[in-house]
Amino acid sequence: MVRGNRLFVAIIFIPVFYIIIRHSSPFVFFLFVSGSILIGQYEFYKFYYKETILPQIILGLSLGVFLSLSFYMRDRFSHGSIVTTIIV
Repeated sequence: MVRGNRLFVAIIFIPVFYIIIRHSSPFVFFLFVSGSILIGQYEFYKFYYKETILPQIILGLSLGVFLSLSFYMRDRFSHGSIVTTIIV
């Protein structure tokens, strides 16, 4: 049953992903990537930490979005984004 669900999600996700990459603005792509980062990190934290450690999870999620934001803003603030990426 799980394989069927994954296949169904992949069949829908791949064309949507292609459309987002090919036909959308960089900001929409940034939002898509940031959302994917948040979902992936949250799933990892749910799997890895059996007990809920809310402050650390919020910090980790915000740093993940902050890192993707530094890559998105690199054209506007070239030196600041490099420093931000190194710090995070």
